[in-house]
Amino acid sequence: NSAFRGSSIVSVTVPSNVKLIGDSAFRQCRNLSSVTISEGVEKIDQNAFSACTSLTSITLPASMEEVGAAAFFQCTSLTSAVFVPGSNQVKLGDNMFTQCYYLMRVTLPKNIDRISDGMFQNCLMLPGVEIPQGAESIGASAFASCSGFTTVIIPDSVTTIGIAAFASCPLTDIYFTGTETQWGSISK
Repeated sequence: NSAFRGSSIVSVTVPSNVKLIGDSAFRQCRNLSSVTISEGVEKIDQNAFSACTSLTSITLPASMEEVGAAAFFQCTSLTSAVFVPGSNQVKLGDNMFTQCYYLMRVTLPKNIDRISDGMFQNCLMLPGVEIPQGAESIGASAFASCSGFTTVIIPDSVTTIGIAAFASCPLTDIYFTGTETQWGSISK
């Protein structure tokens, strides 16, 4: 935990024999611009890359099983976040990408438990996200204040949409992959 927190590190490669990136491991590494996470890494703890303001993109391997709360919180230069497709169900923590103002491209894992609370809050440039089939809920304030978010496709696996999930979004198109009856039964 906090291994390199606040250091002037500029580049890191996490090798495949590392299974866990600890709590706040690279938090506030303001010069960190290049991160390579090798296949084999399974978990990123909370705040691991929080406030890494020079980081522009991140690719997470298929071996990933869990990404903790606020893992990329306030990564204000982040434009792209991609999960390599894999067979694991991936648990995603609250506020994972909150205040990533320039995040424009997100590829979520094919198998996730939910869209977490505040996950994309204040991602001002985000035009949309494909919510994978199997996600059971969209958390409170998940996409709040995403001022570029115009279209959402909600899979029929979703049974709950939390309070203010799409607050202050200029949504013009909402698509649901299920029936009208299923839509009506979602707790909103």
